[in-house]
Amino acid sequence: MQQRLAYLVGADLRPQAGVERCDPVPEYAVFVQRNGAEQLDYSLLNVTKDPFARRFAQRGQPHVGLAFAALAQRSRYAGLVVSGEDVGLPLALLARLRAPRTPIYIITHGSYFASPKFARLLNLARGLKNLHFLCLSETLRQTMIGDFGVAARQVH
Repeated sequence: MQQRLAYLVGADLRPQAGVERCDPVPEYAVFVQRNGAEQLDYSLLNVTKDPFARRFAQRGQPHVGLAFAALAQRSRYAGLVVSGEDVGLPLALLARLRAPRTPIYIITHGSYFASPKFARLLNLARGLKNLHFLCLSETLRQTMIGDFGVAARQVH
């Protein structure tokens, strides 16, 4: 197994003609630079050979497509850090079937907490021992533990 991390960002981050980078530097760029991680974004969908990734991207569900594409490359990484729940939960559910030992760290913003779909997906993913939630606040952490029943050892 590689020692390098992958950082999945649910966006297409390829430079666009005529668009300059602006300050401040996004947190994923800082993480990638500091940790020697590889950044994976929607541009991976243009080169992946995974048929499910391509199919979901074509159906207008690039978050799920990115999860499939990243999981197909999981053996290249020591762990997968995900920029949000939109890509992270599909990745966790797929990992349950394909890669139960690859560590997954989902940066948790809380924007999906009110969604019944989030609760159902989290219920399916909750039992994964390799799944961790990196909450942006202590309030989000307590919500994950108290309201959603995620083990405290998996919520940071």
